Amino acid sequence: QKDLPRKDASTKRMPEFIHFSPLKPYKGREWEKAGSEHVLETHLLPGLHWSCLLEMCALVQAEHSSSACSALQGGAIAILTAAERPGHFAGMVLISPLVLANPESATTFKVLAAKVLNLVLPNLSLGPIDSSVLSRNKTEVDIYNSDPLICRAGLKVCFGIQLLNAVSRVERALPKLTVPFLLLQGSADRLCDSKGAYLLMELAKSQDKTLKIYEGAYHVLHKELPEVTNSVFHEINMWVSQRTATAGTASPP
Repeated sequence: QKDLPRKDASTKRMPEFIHFSPLKPYKGREWEKAGSEHVLETHLLPGLHWSCLLEMCALVQAEHSSSACSALQGGAIAILTAAERPGHFAGMVLISPLVLANPESATTFKVLAAKVLNLVLPNLSLGPIDSSVLSRNKTEVDIYNSDPLICRAGLKVCFGIQLLNAVSRVERALPKLTVPFLLLQGSADRLCDSKGAYLLMELAKSQDKTLKIYEGAYHVLHKELPEVTNSVFHEINMWVSQRTATAGTASPP
């Protein structure tokens, strides 16, 4: 496989709120072939979803023993990891996590067809994601479409099955979830069913859990229309700041 650019558009779009909050980004390691088909096909296999994250957190905490550790990752992976090792995390922020698949995409017929195809043509492409359903912000959609690290090969049948399996694992993991969390969800999300946010709130055993629904917003809330994006950054900043202040680790304003 060809080497991919070391710096991509997403690096240049680091949220400005990071620089004015107690949050400090830590870049521990890079996926050598981020966005490649290999990563897409394997990152949800059993065990790998949390083992790599825990390894990264261990490295961060070894260098900064007093620091809280977080990770930018898929919501499903975050939920599975926190449910598996709750003692490793003081809290998590979830943006449009995969709890329930979109009912239009995961109909009974389509799921059955995918399972059959996975037996005979697992590498068959089902087509790429429609970028117009990611955000109502056309500028952000254009940036996504031109990002060199986005895989354009299309969603394969085998990866679609992995996503369905991940949804099943997430649903089973929810009653084991005790970590405090902030959950942000767009009501018009066409990739992850917004009903999943309510299911997460209902089944999670966390004593500290907060849900905010953005009416009409799509999947990528931190790259949505300005009023949504600004609110998302504000909610994250306030939620984390309040809890780090309680723990006595907050930075001066």
